[in-house]
Amino acid sequence: MNIKLNDTSGRYTSSRSLPYDFSISSWKNWCSKNDAELFVLEDLLLPKEDTAICWQRYYLFDILEANEINYDQILMVDSDTIVHPNCPNFFNLTEHKYTGVHNEGSYDWIFRSIENYSKYLFEGRMIEWWKYFDSGFWIVNEKHKDFAKSMTDFYHNNKDVILQVENTFHVGTEQTPLNFMIQMSDNEITHLPYEFNMNDMNRKEILDTLIKSKIYIDFGTHPGRDKIPREAVLLGNCILTNKKGSANNPVDISIPDRFKFEETKKNEKILNNIIREIFNDYYKQFKNFLPYQLDVKNGKNIFKRQATNIFNSK
Repeated sequence: MNIKLNDTSGRYTSSRSLPYDFSISSWKNWCSKNDAELFVLEDLLLPKEDTAICWQRYYLFDILEANEINYDQILMVDSDTIVHPNCPNFFNLTEHKYTGVHNEGSYDWIFRSIENYSKYLFEGRMIEWWKYFDSGFWIVNEKHKDFAKSMTDFYHNNKDVILQVENTFHVGTEQTPLNFMIQMSDNEITHLPYEFNMNDMNRKEILDTLIKSKIYIDFGTHPGRDKIPREAVLLGNCILTNKKGSANNPVDISIPDRFKFEETKKNEKILNNIIREIFNDYYKQFKNFLPYQLDVKNGKNIFKRQATNIFNSK
C-alpha cells in the first residue's frame, strides 16, 4: 500500500474549508506543546467504491509503517475537531489501553444503531450502551494492530450488509460496529471523560458557556431565525456570522453588516482584528448589538402583532 502523508509543514489547499484549517492549526499548536507529531491523511488510501472513507482509518498501522514512522501511541481524530490549547496530554491517561471517549447525547440514534447492527450483523448480540464511545477520537498502540486488521476484515466480509443497514436505517457506518467489535474482543478499554470529545452540548452547558462569553461566532447554514444567536445576544455576546442562509438578510439576524463575513482567506485577518477590537473594548462594541438584542426581547410581541394584522386583514 503506497500511502503519502502530509506532515502539515506546507500550506493547505484552497479547496479546504476554514473549519478544517482551524482544526489543523489547533492540533499543530497542541502537538508542539506536548512533544507529539501531527500527520494529516490528505488522500484516499483506496477508492471509495472499494472501502468507505471512514473505514479507511483502520489502516493506520499500515500507513505508519509505509511511511517508516515510529510511535508509542496513536490518536486517530476527525478533521472537524478543535483541541483546546491547554488540553491535558491525554496520552498520559490511557494506561496503554484502547482509549475512547464516552458518547454523550444522541441516545435515540445510538439505541437505533445498536439495535439494527445487532439484528443484521451481530446475530442479536447486544453491547453495554453505557460504554459506547465516539469513533472520532480514539487512542491505540502497537498491541492493537490485530484489532485494526479485524475491523478492515469485518468491513470487507460484510460490506454489502453494512451499506444496506446504513442506507436503510441511517445509523452511521463504522462507529457502532467498532463498539461491537471492541466490546467483543479481549482488549482492555480506558474511557476518558467526555470533556475530551465534547459535542452536542446540553442546554445548561450552552447557557453556562454563553453567560461567560463575550463573543458568539456562528458560521453555520442559518436556515431561519436561529435560536442560539438570539440567546447569545440576550446574554451579552457580540455576534459574528457568515452570510449563509438567513444571516445574509438584515431582518433575521439584524446585526451591522461589518460583523458578517464571506468565508474567504482574505477575511481571516479582518475577522481576527474585529475579535481583538471586541476584547479590547467590549462595552463600546456591544452597543452595536443593542438593536438586535431589543428585537429579540420584543420578538414575542412583534409576532403577536404580525399575526393579528394577518388575520384582521381577512
